Amino acid sequence: MKKLIILLAVAGFAFTGCENYTAQIEQLKQEKDSVIAVVGQKDAQLGEFVNAVSDIENNLSAITEKQGSIKETISNDPEKVKSSRDHISAQIAEITRLMDESKAKMASINKKLKSSRTENVKLQKLLATLNEQLAQKDVELADLHTQLLALNEQVANLNTKVTGLQTEKDQQAAVITDQTTKLHTAYVAVGTYKQLRDKQVVKKEGGVLGIGAEKELVPGANEEAFNKIDITQTQTIAINSKDAEVVTTHPIDSYKLVKNTTGKEVSYLEITDPDKFWKSSKYLVVLKD
Repeated sequence: MKKLIILLAVAGFAFTGCENYTAQIEQLKQEKDSVIAVVGQKDAQLGEFVNAVSDIENNLSAITEKQGSIKETISNDPEKVKSSRDHISAQIAEITRLMDESKAKMASINKKLKSSRTENVKLQKLLATLNEQLAQKDVELADLHTQLLALNEQVANLNTKVTGLQTEKDQQAAVITDQTTKLHTAYVAVGTYKQLRDKQVVKKEGGVLGIGAEKELVPGANEEAFNKIDITQTQTIAINSKDAEVVTTHPIDSYKLVKNTTGKEVSYLEITDPDKFWKSSKYLVVLKD
């Protein structure tokens, strides 16, 4: 009987000890899992920080590269200033985008770092360095904006000069055209003496009682009574009269009066040597019967 009691007591003690050991094991397992989770969470946060820092560093590198591109693009050549301005404007816009992106990542890192209670001296030092670099890039970006404004002003001045030169060129072309037109313009009047006299184109001078008087061009004759022609395009003047007389002075060997097939009527005046014909006078007056 005593042996039975002792055996039961031993068995009870063994059973109780086994339960306590199992509970301890389970508690240790939970603590281990908690530690692993915390470490994993910190590792994930650290990985996120590293990725963000890497992105910022890449952005800063890209910004530096674009700044170098801008320096190479800037030109004092007037013909290249506008294209330089357009290229620099595009590069500055991209730099601004990269800066904004980097600042947003930096703000996110700082916020998460404060809330994570992570004490990482190297990471904080790296972030401080990146902040300094971003601040320096801000200063450089402001300088680029100043350069862009200067280029805009330079382009505006060049445009004004180009406009002025074009206006001057147009004016000169207009003057040349006007001078050329005047140089090539002649005035022709064909009609009877009475018709042209009434239009104050011709008059008679000299003679006695009208006998032996010479017909001549009225000085300062009314240009509206004449037909304008381009001497470079006109070689013949229609007459269609039984007879014709050239009143104005032109070398006799520079033109001829051409009759029709019957020989009874002057059909037209043909200018055979234009340079010689128009040299003495740009007015041609022909009297017909």
